[in-house]
Amino acid sequence: MLKLLGATALSVLVIGPAWATAPHCHAQLSSIKGYMSENPGDASRLATTYGRAERLCKDGREEQAQALAQDIRNDIAQSMSGVASNGLASVGG
Repeated sequence: MLKLLGATALSVLVIGPAWATAPHCHAQLSSIKGYMSENPGDASRLATTYGRAERLCKDGREEQAQALAQDIRNDIAQSMSGVASNGLASVGG
């Protein structure tokens, strides 16, 4: 369980800054898609928002697409912190 917690924390540290600094919505969405392919449970939950962001990006609506990408990243971060909190509670309890 501690290995999972460490891997999750490392993922946030490594992936988070890459998403935040990606210059275009295509790059941001590509990173998010990679995360979703590795995390199918989250993918089903994020699919609708991701689809909307992808359409906006293809239509050249960069700001709106990036705003949705930020929403997705926030959702992923909350999900990961929930896993970390649950993991710590079960290890400590």
